[in-house]
Amino acid sequence: MRDDRVPIVFAIDVEPDEPEFLPGSCAPWRGFEGCIELTARLRDSLAPAVGGDVALTWFVRMDPQITTGYGAPTWAADAYARQFSELCAQGDEIGLHVHAWRWLDNDGRWSAELTDPAWLEQCMDVSFDAYRRAFGQPCLAHRSGDRFMSNALLDLVRARGITVDLTPEPGLRGLPTRPGRPHTEPIPDMALVPRQPYFPSPTDWRRPSASGVPDADGLLFIPLASADPGPLLGRSRAAARRVRNVGRPLHRPLLPWADDLGPRIWDVIARDVDRGTLTALAFAVRSHVGVESRTAQTLMHSIDALSRHSLATRLEFVTASVARSRVVARPESLAVASRP
Repeated sequence: MRDDRVPIVFAIDVEPDEPEFLPGSCAPWRGFEGCIELTARLRDSLAPAVGGDVALTWFVRMDPQITTGYGAPTWAADAYARQFSELCAQGDEIGLHVHAWRWLDNDGRWSAELTDPAWLEQCMDVSFDAYRRAFGQPCLAHRSGDRFMSNALLDLVRARGITVDLTPEPGLRGLPTRPGRPHTEPIPDMALVPRQPYFPSPTDWRRPSASGVPDADGLLFIPLASADPGPLLGRSRAAARRVRNVGRPLHRPLLPWADDLGPRIWDVIARDVDRGTLTALAFAVRSHVGVESRTAQTLMHSIDALSRHSLATRLEFVTASVARSRVVARPESLAVASRP
């Protein structure tokens, strides 16, 4: 591969089809099963265009909610052992996608417990211990559930040896908890999170470290791809959006399966790659896309468009860990702390 290609990570969060389920449900993960077939089509479409293999990263759930629902945190790794083995044989990486859902006996439902440090630590302990038992090696790649990150959670991630994390979504505004899915903490505001990969500050996960690259094993954030979608919205909608967001960033996370953007997102991404404001790309989708035909169809329409776009020849589809190595080898691709 040429060393000037832009690394791109396509991540799949491997989890139950429904966010909430009754304890002991043990329902098959049909979305994940369908997602394996879907990504086979994705590889077939993209490989000729990028001139090489298409590696993916699968972030699997192994937290206490899975234990409560399925009897063991390793349920998915056990039930789908053959599938995971085949994915790894294709060059894919398996990471962890950790949620902090806790079952409330009195209410008979789940709540995302994001403010209890002891519970967060337990969720991490259960997940990382299960991963090592299931796959026989430590986990290196992580994505937090519920779009949640905090300095306390960052400390827990660092302590477990994670070297690459795909949680940040630059441009995402802080969101309140949804009545239908109780959270003890709102989704954090990520409007000012860097769009380029960065080594997070030990005191503020939203900012790059002032020391640059701390060491060869330091944790690197690779944010999900974001850009200003204004050119895709039409002149009047783009103008109104600029007025509403005076003094605030115009970029937001871009989803290749979003109906309102469609395959034209590759035009705005290519623009920002050319400008040097996007130096690595990452996209993430829940595995339930495998059972949502409309979402899957929109995604594949967008992927097919990328395979015909000139941008494809400049991309290298790699795992999260490989993307980290590519970024670290090119320090100019990193976001750095602004000088006072």
